[in-house]
Amino acid sequence: MALKLNIDPARIERARALAGRIVDQVQPFIERHTTTAIERAVVRLFGVEGKGPDDVPLANLVVESLQDGGGLDRGAAYWMANACRQT
Repeated sequence: MALKLNIDPARIERARALAGRIVDQVQPFIERHTTTAIERAVVRLFGVEGKGPDDVPLANLVVESLQDGGGLDRGAAYWMANACRQT
């Protein structure tokens, strides 16, 4: 696989490991302090805009879906970043 940027894969792996350590420390704080309003704002920062059925904002629908599925405790950014990574 050709690299998009000329970055040493070992450095990328180290950066990911460091980021994981940061997240492990910050995630409990997020879980105690986040709200659906904050999570909707996060979804909007990822560029989700527009409206769904009954003119409900798409950001609201995303957060509602995460909440109903039990995934909101990880934070919307986790799922949005994962979706971006998969595309």
